[in-house]
Amino acid sequence: MPKSTPLLLALLIAAPAFAAGDYHYTSAYNGKHFVLEEVPGQVQISLDAALSVDAARNLLAPYGRVVKVAGYVEPYLLLQLSRNSAAAGSATLNALRALPGVRAVLPLLRDQEGYLKTFAPDQLTVQFRADLSRAQQEAVIHSLGARVARIQRTPGYYTLFAPRDRSLFQAIRDFNAHPAVRFAELAAYGFDDATLVPDDPLEDEQWGLNNPGLYGGTPGADIHAHAAWDLETGDPNVIISVIDTGIDWDHPDLAPKILPIGDEDWDFSNGPNKIPHDSGYHGTATNGIAGAATNNSTGIAGVAPGCRLMPLKIDLSSGANANRADAINYVVTRKDDFKQIVISCSWRMSSGDFTAVEAACQNARDNGIILCFSSGNDNGAVNYPGKYVTTLCVGASSQCDERKSFNSCDGEYWWGSNYGPEMHIIAPGVHVTTTTSGGGYTSSFNGTSAACPHAAGSVAMIWSADPSLSAAEAQAILQYTADDQVGPPSEDTPGWDQYMGWGRINLSEAVSAALAGECDYVVEVQNYPPSVPAGSQQSFDLYIANNCVAALKFDEVRLHAEGPQPFTTTLMDNDPKSMPSGSAVTTTVNITVPAAAPAGLYDVTLTLYNNTLPVESHTVPVEITN
Repeated sequence: MPKSTPLLLALLIAAPAFAAGDYHYTSAYNGKHFVLEEVPGQVQISLDAALSVDAARNLLAPYGRVVKVAGYVEPYLLLQLSRNSAAAGSATLNALRALPGVRAVLPLLRDQEGYLKTFAPDQLTVQFRADLSRAQQEAVIHSLGARVARIQRTPGYYTLFAPRDRSLFQAIRDFNAHPAVRFAELAAYGFDDATLVPDDPLEDEQWGLNNPGLYGGTPGADIHAHAAWDLETGDPNVIISVIDTGIDWDHPDLAPKILPIGDEDWDFSNGPNKIPHDSGYHGTATNGIAGAATNNSTGIAGVAPGCRLMPLKIDLSSGANANRADAINYVVTRKDDFKQIVISCSWRMSSGDFTAVEAACQNARDNGIILCFSSGNDNGAVNYPGKYVTTLCVGASSQCDERKSFNSCDGEYWWGSNYGPEMHIIAPGVHVTTTTSGGGYTSSFNGTSAACPHAAGSVAMIWSADPSLSAAEAQAILQYTADDQVGPPSEDTPGWDQYMGWGRINLSEAVSAALAGECDYVVEVQNYPPSVPAGSQQSFDLYIANNCVAALKFDEVRLHAEGPQPFTTTLMDNDPKSMPSGSAVTTTVNITVPAAAPAGLYDVTLTLYNNTLPVESHTVPVEITN
């Protein structure tokens, strides 16, 4: 680790001229091209840690006012400063660079999707290929002139100090071009990323679970949890991992539900403790909605009362996106410890698309984990990470079964639930009663932050009813059992729509469907040769059946052979298929075994994908001979 720790500052000033044409790079992960432009009057500065925050404020007083601060134990702080009339003209940049302790200066930037990029101007993050040793990874870092600033928890993932002999963006381009690198990007931070809209009077009714007409709402406009609990109360080996600001570790309604932490470190916010103590109340509230204890003569009931909680702490007020990717990837490492895991994330990334979080979401879904993300509270387009196809995007409903909008019956005219083509489902998001820090309760929790754990708890209940369901099957049950056309006809049209997705969650119907085995996607490899020579072409029969109520959709069939030297082949790509409920088909697929494949026993898996998501797969043993 470096001996000095920088402070990161952004100044709202009259910005000098910069080499704007340099602000671009293409991600090696997905080929996405980022083009950024300067935000007038704003710059970001990295300072040496020898300068305290108070000293930095005094030093920068002639140029602006500090308005944003991001503090970590190690290794960084991020600050943003406002306009000051004393700071003007083209000399400002040179004056800032000449200040004692200044490490780097860059303007605040905005990407092509309109997101502000708040980032350390002398740092980048890099993820290497998994097959490289740490020594090989650090050799690449050294060869490209960078230095390690922080080793992230995800294996092969680093925050680096950029080389001194070239621009930050040139360094990002150089790393993305290296064959050892999965992706490189800005060391981005997000501010105020909890998707919460507080400010409501306290009451003690959980209308979202069973609504008799509270708050002037519509009786029955709820997720029907009471009826669901007559069928299933939750399996303690189905886990809800709430990635948020932590949890009130000693809360009487939560403590009995938390998994034993053992020697693990669940604080991904760079905090000093491994125990994820809540830094506010947001995480405690979301954990309570998903899984508070029930029938304990205390407080409230969680959606999935029998399931257990794995609360992981991140910083949502001024946090590093890299740490959020680490938390998601950590959950994947625990997958085999339990029957199933669902992740609940009531937050956005205010700095927009971040490749490491996208890759972490893909990693989780590839491993059969459903990630529930809030759609956002801007009454507009869905926020990242809810935009990613690997996530289940959750919007908020009112007590009158509407999408929460400026005009919905709750009267909270200042916010609305985001919507768009990424929407999957909606759930209660206003006047929600839940747990809060200090062992207490509140009914003032709201926003899509409140809706998301309703969905995560519902997924946990579906998996409790049938843990053998794949992620695609469990999500299909949640979607096709949702109550459709309960909202305004202009928004809640028949079937899927961009405002309410598939509709408002109906937990009773979802659990009933899971218990009845009403969703089963079947993929079988048939008539395959048990032994094939390397370099030969072979034919397999692929049988696919849709035993779900919902249609089975897929657009890719991929073969992966795991053995002495793994290989992957795409058998069908970008050819969308839709199979109605109750249908089945058998088709012949041809594969070519690589001539260089070493002899040995391979596990050959054929997997159906839909929009990069694995739907269902089947594995058979095949021996490859020379």
